[in-house]
Amino acid sequence: MTGLILKDFINLKKYIRIQLAIIVFYSVIFLPQGKIDFICAFFVFLGAFPVMSAIAFDDTSKWNSFATTMPIERKDLVLSKYLLMIIFLLCSGLLCFILLTVSSTLSNSLDINKTIFMTVLYFCLGIIYDSINMPIIFKLGSEKARLVMLLVLFIPVGLTFALSKVVSKTDITNLSNIFNRLANIIPILAIGITIVIALASYFISTNIFAKKEF
Repeated sequence: MTGLILKDFINLKKYIRIQLAIIVFYSVIFLPQGKIDFICAFFVFLGAFPVMSAIAFDDTSKWNSFATTMPIERKDLVLSKYLLMIIFLLCSGLLCFILLTVSSTLSNSLDINKTIFMTVLYFCLGIIYDSINMPIIFKLGSEKARLVMLLVLFIPVGLTFALSKVVSKTDITNLSNIFNRLANIIPILAIGITIVIALASYFISTNIFAKKEF
């Protein structure tokens, strides 16, 4: 399993360098503007893409055709991609937490509960996004799945836009009271829903991959 994950990291070495450059670039542009929530959301979704690139590398190199001839179970090939997804999104979530903490500290408005709350929500959104896409990619292949992945990307964007409209029409005092009451419940609920979706996605992907011919 470790070898499979290391193989993906080696394949993604150049991709990771590009992502780090993008992170630095956007941080320099948007941090001075105080758009920390946008940056965190962007970084977490940026962390959702490497696993898809890893699958694309495997498709291009015909890796799966070779791997299935070795003493490696197909479910392990699928599991390695889900573990890779979690690793990248944990890194993105950690970066998000650090940025939120530093930004809040500098503005003398540090609220550790809110920081953890936002980090958990962004992380869960990244996991859900990948969990929806993974079975599609394993079923259709990386090339054919690109359009579907793009459509899936618009779902959280649309939900965020709709939520912002609702928030803008809601009394700030009431909104603050609601947030305070649900602050401890929402992260737990989000984690629970995310785990269920991720596990369902894994079992669906495993079933698809087990029946696939190379």
